Amino acid sequence: MVNKQMFEIAGNHELRGYILKIANEIQPFGAGVPFIKILLHQLKFTPDEATIMNACKYLEGKGLVRMENVCDRVKNISRDIVYITPKGIDVLEGTETVSGVELVGD
Repeated sequence: MVNKQMFEIAGNHELRGYILKIANEIQPFGAGVPFIKILLHQLKFTPDEATIMNACKYLEGKGLVRMENVCDRVKNISRDIVYITPKGIDVLEGTETVSGVELVGD
């Protein structure tokens, strides 16, 4: 029997895959978490920013993305920017596999 936890795990794997694809598409500029959230909502994925940040940290821990905090102290703005790494590109190209990330869709 499939339970709620199994759906959440599968959803997390897909979310990480989408984030990896977004980071790849926006390179070399990087993508902020609010921007990632907007793109995910267009794909009918509706995670909150904390869930997105957790997924990004997971991907960073696997070496698939790097995160950089960019601050503007004058405007009191702070953003976490996500950049894909060469290992992340390898995963997207299928030359390397990593558990916990599922690539779905185009």
